[in-house]
Amino acid sequence: MEINEKSYILGYWFANDGKNDWYMIIIKENGEWIGKQTFRYSTSDGDPFSGEDRKSISIVKIDGKVSEKEVIEKIDGLFDIIKLKYNDFDDKFLVKGGIDKFMKIANTKHYFHIKEVH
Repeated sequence: MEINEKSYILGYWFANDGKNDWYMIIIKENGEWIGKQTFRYSTSDGDPFSGEDRKSISIVKIDGKVSEKEVIEKIDGLFDIIKLKYNDFDDKFLVKGGIDKFMKIANTKHYFHIKEVH
C-alpha cells in the first residue's frame, strides 16, 4: 500500500515483542477504508532495510460508510489481542489527516523506520 499527498491517513498501530513486531496503518482511498497489517519477524542484524526479515502482510478493506470512530474501535480491539503476544512495547497514533501530518508524528517515534521513495 502506498501513501502519498492524496492519502487520508486515519492512524497507525505498532507492537513489538522485543525482537519481532506487528503494525497496521489505516487509510481511506476511493471511499473505502484500507488497512495494511504487517507481521515482521526479525532474522537480520537489526537493519530494517536489509531485506532479510520475513514479513507476513495482509490488506483489509472496510466499507467507507463505517465511521472513523467505529474503525478505530475495531482496530483497537484487534490491537488488544495482538498485544497479548507482542507485549514488550506498543504505541498507536491517530493522524486523521494527510501525509505531512503523518510524517511529522512518525518522525518522533523511535521505532518508526521511514524510507522515502521518489
